Amino acid sequence: MTEILKKISTDYKTIALRQLAKQYNYSENYLSNLFKSEVGKTFSEVLTQERLIQAHNLITSTIMPVTIIMEQVGISNKTFFYEKYKHFYHSTPGNDRKSNEDY
Repeated sequence: MTEILKKISTDYKTIALRQLAKQYNYSENYLSNLFKSEVGKTFSEVLTQERLIQAHNLITSTIMPVTIIMEQVGISNKTFFYEKYKHFYHSTPGNDRKSNEDY
């Protein structure tokens, strides 16, 4: 699992459970269940969290448009992104960028 978590942190833009299952010779379902029992979160929860962390870093450190940042971290659905971002950070990308500019 440590190896898979490292892969998520480096390949968050393109990584997929299907490719990991194939790489480690597991069925997708087995790897999914194993991941959840070992990590305590689903693969997609951990992947989304990593993508949101990377997006937050870009939002607070660049002037890159949010749509480009979403693309950079591997999220294509704008509604999904804003919903998950707000849930994870209790703020919006715009507010985070604005409060970062104030300092």
